[in-house]
Amino acid sequence: MTTSIVENYQKSNKLPIKNMFFGKKKEIKNEPEDTSSKDLAIVTQMNQEFAKSLDLKETLQNSLEVINPINEKFDPNLHQAIKTIENDKKDDNTVEEVLQKGYKLVGRVIKPALVVVIKNKLT
Repeated sequence: MTTSIVENYQKSNKLPIKNMFFGKKKEIKNEPEDTSSKDLAIVTQMNQEFAKSLDLKETLQNSLEVINPINEKFDPNLHQAIKTIENDKKDDNTVEEVLQKGYKLVGRVIKPALVVVIKNKLT
């Protein structure tokens, strides 16, 4: 007769567990047997899954770029203009101030930088 791990934990008044590494509940037998090889396989698979998640996290952290465009030309693909100001000493469409930095992840903009842009009047 087989019983799921969750049912065994509920019967022993412990918290039910969720198996986050495997998509389905693992079945165990009530008869005594050598489970060391099964346990080793489960632990090995859990370690592999954990290592994969760390690799993914490291990859994402290494590919995160900050967009801080002070004194650069305004690019609507990377920046969001919040306000325009006049400044005769600088060229039009130059970022004068960064209100909030933006971010790119794996080459894609996930949050544009909020900026103040110089826009001089035509004389």
